[in-house]
Amino acid sequence: MPGVIVMISLFGTSMTGSNLLYEVMTGSYERVLATPLDRSAILVGRALKEFAPLLGAHGARAARHLLSGMMLPLEAGPGWMQVAARFNPLTYMVDAERVLFAGRFDDAAVLWGVVAAAATCVVGLVVGIRTTRRVV
Repeated sequence: MPGVIVMISLFGTSMTGSNLLYEVMTGSYERVLATPLDRSAILVGRALKEFAPLLGAHGARAARHLLSGMMLPLEAGPGWMQVAARFNPLTYMVDAERVLFAGRFDDAAVLWGVVAAAATCVVGLVVGIRTTRRVV
């Protein structure tokens, strides 16, 4: 289940980017830029729209026994993958989700997951705003 939530997050934000690219290419995004909204608010709003399905993820928690074998823990992978995963922020997010689904909120993995998620959001927002300013 944690892997599925991360995949929904990744695909949702990538859809935000592809929809934005389409609007830039067709010229409709210029009308949005004419509004008095801050560019960061435009990007954050679009990304949050894609996260709405995650709000219903708590209902899937009841079915986690059906989905538990969908993704294997990192320890089951080869050594090189375990090393590479330590540099991937998504590893920390998935670890935090596993701990949270187990009902443990005081685990250090939760803190590292929040830090990784916040850092990923900040980097994505900075890159998105810079790219938008350059393109448009």
